[in-house]
Amino acid sequence: MKTIQIENATLQEMLDGIKLIVNSSIQNSIMNESKNDELLTREETSKFLRVSYPTLNSWAKKKILIPLSLGTRIYYRKDEVIKSMKPIYNINLKN
Repeated sequence: MKTIQIENATLQEMLDGIKLIVNSSIQNSIMNESKNDELLTREETSKFLRVSYPTLNSWAKKKILIPLSLGTRIYYRKDEVIKSMKPIYNINLKN
């Protein structure tokens, strides 16, 4: 834990400094969350994974990918699409 020494600061100056740090931290966490919650359309997901629409439908039925419905449109969360990918085998690069 870091120790901060404050000299010649009023209570209001300290409170303003704390508010600035907290607001900055909150904005950073909101920005990080919005990057992780990117939604992909069926077309974008299909291109990203290089699979057809019927394959996406099959994976949705098998619960490999979880589609989201907004009105009549289907979306996939990019972070969940990436998490759903599993390695088939491990490559040993050691000679």
